[in-house]
Amino acid sequence: MESINVATEAADAVVCLNDDGAIVEWNDAAESLYGYSAADMLGESAAQLFEISSDFDRMVPRVRAGGRFDGVAMTHRHRDGRLMTVEITASQVGGANAGVSMIVRDVTASRAMTSYIAQHERLEALGRLAATMSHEFRAVLMTIQPFVELIDRRSSSDDSLRKLLDPIRRAVRRGRRITDEILSFTGAAPRPELEPIAANEFLQRTMDDVAALFPANITVRVELGEPSLAFWGDEDQLAEVVTNLALNARDAMPNGGELSVGVTRPSEHQRHAFGLDGRPDDWVLLCFRDSGQGIDPTLLPQIFEPLFTTKRGGTGLGLAVVSQIVRRHGGRIEVRSESGRGTTFYVLLRNAMTEGAAAPFRRILIVDDEPTIVSGLVEALRAQGFDTVSIAHGRDVVRAVEVLQPDGVVLDVRLSDADGLEICDMLRSRWPSLPIVLMSGAAVKEEVERRTSGYGRVRFLAKPFLTSELLEAFDSLE
Repeated sequence: MESINVATEAADAVVCLNDDGAIVEWNDAAESLYGYSAADMLGESAAQLFEISSDFDRMVPRVRAGGRFDGVAMTHRHRDGRLMTVEITASQVGGANAGVSMIVRDVTASRAMTSYIAQHERLEALGRLAATMSHEFRAVLMTIQPFVELIDRRSSSDDSLRKLLDPIRRAVRRGRRITDEILSFTGAAPRPELEPIAANEFLQRTMDDVAALFPANITVRVELGEPSLAFWGDEDQLAEVVTNLALNARDAMPNGGELSVGVTRPSEHQRHAFGLDGRPDDWVLLCFRDSGQGIDPTLLPQIFEPLFTTKRGGTGLGLAVVSQIVRRHGGRIEVRSESGRGTTFYVLLRNAMTEGAAAPFRRILIVDDEPTIVSGLVEALRAQGFDTVSIAHGRDVVRAVEVLQPDGVVLDVRLSDADGLEICDMLRSRWPSLPIVLMSGAAVKEEVERRTSGYGRVRFLAKPFLTSELLEAFDSLE
């Protein structure tokens, strides 16, 4: 087989295989991605990187037969055991005994963000539908209520008839309670008033209040974390989150069990699995783990949707409200469960004690398909106290702005799947006051200025630029 050369400074992982499938080239980015050094991997079979062995078995023959293998999503495993979603572009290298060259990009975080945006859109659509239905339902209840009262007055001497009215009265009251909760969920809830909250004291105080609502056959354990842990939040709203999740766990254990509630920092594995930006230290994790019945895996995607419930007599709004509050805090909520083995909810909130931390509503959306550029900008802006979210695809920008409501956008002009200037046009037509900083490494300044000359609140920066220059650009757009 002919020699294969790899640029070790390539941003993406580059892994080259010989005709036997053994690794013969392993660049620095591959070491960063997988956690293995070149010394660990040279001569080893590349099949061990693939979580599903058949993925490797179908890739190699397909590439050697001259087939296309561009940006195919697969699951790989890191040295520490965590699973990663990667996109692989593979090609044949060499002569008669051809080897294979793989370019591997980690898309775990971007896929998680895309899923998060899609879920948010679905919740918003369901919320609008629920609001319409609740208004109509209120009209139906209003039609029934006066006649119930009228019949009640006219049947004061007929006990048997009055007893028949009791179920109707209860049904009307329940219907009114449900519609009130729906309208509360879909209405313009107040924006959280953020302040640093000491995590241990908050969790202990809230759980002390909730504990009285638990029966004797359920043990409640509160596991406190480091004394210095604090997060940004509105204490009243977050107390509602804790109460809802605790009572949800109680209801999942009708025959008794244990609820463990704790606060800690997320691990690197959790940061990666949940698709969080920044470092694990940028977040504080509240964890609610019960030993109850668990949730059917097929139902997990629906549990935060309004009106969805598996509880008899439930309104299907408790977890929807929890999700709404956490999102408005710039946080995330995740769930892991297995039928018969309990459920764990993870609430992730912004750490108020990281260096340079500021209230997390200074949110910047970064749109660039170069992961090394994105990671650098994310870290630099986080160090300045900004909440940063990144996406790689131009097609997702409008949805991301709708869902995330950023305070500003950093947008690459030359994206692989879209024209950044056309995206800028769309953003400007929808959100005229949204500050946008366009960036590019190409000589496009004159074109950008010509295309955006009639726009307000748009600036252009040529790559490379200093973080201070980016902040100055945003300051100039205030």
